Amino acid sequence: MNVLRAVALLLLAAPAARAQENVGAAKGRAGAGTLGGFDTNLTLWESSGVVTAPEAYSNTLSLIVEPRFAVGMRWLRGTWAEPLAVSARILLAAELAGNDPGYRTPYFDSPALLAGAPEQVPLVEATPRVVSGARRRLWYSDLWLNVSLPGVVTIPRVDVSVSANARVVLPTSLESRCSGLVAAPSLYAAFARKIWRLNFEYGLRAAKFFYRSSTADLCPIDGVIDVNGAAVAPDRLAHSGVLNPAWSFVHAFSVGVALPRDFSIDISYFLFNTLVMRPSAYANPDGVPTDVDGDGAALGDLRRPGQRDSQWFILEVDWHPTSFFTAGVGISTFQPLRLPDGAIASPFFRADRDNHTSIYLSLAVSAESLASAIKNRGTR
Repeated sequence: MNVLRAVALLLLAAPAARAQENVGAAKGRAGAGTLGGFDTNLTLWESSGVVTAPEAYSNTLSLIVEPRFAVGMRWLRGTWAEPLAVSARILLAAELAGNDPGYRTPYFDSPALLAGAPEQVPLVEATPRVVSGARRRLWYSDLWLNVSLPGVVTIPRVDVSVSANARVVLPTSLESRCSGLVAAPSLYAAFARKIWRLNFEYGLRAAKFFYRSSTADLCPIDGVIDVNGAAVAPDRLAHSGVLNPAWSFVHAFSVGVALPRDFSIDISYFLFNTLVMRPSAYANPDGVPTDVDGDGAALGDLRRPGQRDSQWFILEVDWHPTSFFTAGVGISTFQPLRLPDGAIASPFFRADRDNHTSIYLSLAVSAESLASAIKNRGTR
């Protein structure tokens, strides 16, 4: 029923455009086009956790809005900067069904939270999405501003296409503003090679995070919450106890294959290495400043800088019946790289109460491609 609800919302509102980040230029848009270089992608995701245990299941509807302008195709034709484009991106999400969101973990019930901006992972890992009590609310992401150069150069002999991207994340989400984020700029390089119907891609993104403090603050919980039917005013802590990220390095691997009848399969794997900020001191419950170096060494192993490693696997089957519309179904698994016992986790599937694995439906359209199709039909 949730899938049918998502389809109904799509038909009543607007078609959606897929905005998942792919390394390389294979997914890039070319030409100034019918709209004079302007384009808008709208992506609608309906995703569901695979575990329905108490306090675990969730079902989320997400909308990604991505305006784009092809600067190079509009004003720099015939130069090396012809592929240059600028874009912005923001995401809205709402939980359609599920159990008490007050029990949510910082892991993801929807792959849309990662799609197109993997440097968002360290931000969400450090700050749980639920910060205003145990009620569901419309969740909005940070604002991402991009400058991209898809397929800017091709390495001779090996026929490898090189792409580049610069991005900055600005703290528009409630979570990032609460945690003290100032900005998160990043640089990205991608290498793609096409062999027959196969597209092989690798990309590396390095992101730097600027915060006002090394430990995330907590926004106060509004009012009271219900505990077994009783209204309770919760304790209000000043800090989350989780160190904010300082650097993040994202390795992206992707393989895509074009199939007959307008179908395609995309398999992607992302490896996240996040270095957290270095704390200089902390306060114990009595409020007495304590030296981390001395006390940490006395208590045991103290590693600097701290590091969080995560992985994301996604398998998606797409159908492209027209030049402007894409429908896709997929399975997504995001989780820490290591299990609690230290072993490397299998990247493909993990069914547990944290809903590391989810399944989703995506429906997509590009405003530029749609306008071109309408114009071409009218000139026939």
